[in-house]
Amino acid sequence: MKHLLLALALLCTLPTQANLLISPHRLVIEPGRGDSVLLKNTSGETQKFEISLIDKVMDTNGQIKTIESSPHSLKSMLRYSPRRVTLAPGESQTIRLALRLKRDAEDGEYRSHLQMKQIPTPATFKGQDSEEALQFAMRPLMAMSIPIIARKGDTRQQLQFEELSRAPTELTLKLNAQGNRSIYGRLTLHQQQNGELVELGSKEGIVFYRETLSREIQIPLKASVNNDTPIELHFKEAEEYGGDLDIRIQI
Repeated sequence: MKHLLLALALLCTLPTQANLLISPHRLVIEPGRGDSVLLKNTSGETQKFEISLIDKVMDTNGQIKTIESSPHSLKSMLRYSPRRVTLAPGESQTIRLALRLKRDAEDGEYRSHLQMKQIPTPATFKGQDSEEALQFAMRPLMAMSIPIIARKGDTRQQLQFEELSRAPTELTLKLNAQGNRSIYGRLTLHQQQNGELVELGSKEGIVFYRETLSREIQIPLKASVNNDTPIELHFKEAEEYGGDLDIRIQI
């Protein structure tokens, strides 16, 4: 019993990181074609995962929440295999996907999230006298997901920027979007100071989902801002995800 309690105490203090490498972290799949996602167990123990499709939305704070259903879900149009994987330490597994868009689907972007949910496995602990206590891991189980995106026909997006506040260490912007697809890109801020173009700050991986109409973002500043000179804002979409926005404005 003493060793059982010790095992339970150790389990409760173990880190919750699942140590699962997922590549890519975002996938745009072409209609009528297949693609794949690579999973790799980077931990020192065997792990099991259940693979499923779920729907999520993003709020104005950039928080992503799971929902029951979405009018732009890919669940009924995306096939994937396998549905469960067991990975030994260092082992990899490819999840294969095949997309078939519905003929009557409207133009625009469709999205669901491929979720990898950890399945509990027995863990063996040894006491000082080598007695074994077999227990199920009590640590929180991890669930990780990546967006799977498909586009049909005419897809477009517009993005507008509004400065909300300016502090010595960060600048807060409100971004307003209008269109029928998501956005993923990088934003940089520059300013002319003493005849030179100075980079004030930048933010990678800015995401807007199709249903996200607006959100606020904070840009950390690494240089002082001259409030008497305009700031040059540059937003560039990631071309590898089908983006073509390249916006330059002054604020």
